[in-house]
Amino acid sequence: MIRGHNNGARPADATVLGGLAEFERELIPQTIEDDRYPFSPRVRVLKDILAKFPPEPRAPGGAARAEALRAAKQGAIPETKVTGNNI
Repeated sequence: MIRGHNNGARPADATVLGGLAEFERELIPQTIEDDRYPFSPRVRVLKDILAKFPPEPRAPGGAARAEALRAAKQGAIPETKVTGNNI
């Protein structure tokens, strides 16, 4: 083998791998949830794979949005600030 020559193999494209990682991040939890046997060895393997992904970055203001969603699910109307002359 000649040094520096990859015998026709192409290096992995970062954009393809990034897209694949995003796809896996969505597919694996759905696969775990849909599995008929939640304690099977295959589910344990998928959970181990999922644990290797870095945590997803949280959007700023996530806590306030989560609270609003929680209130909406419970049927509560979030309090709003009254400003100006409301009729």
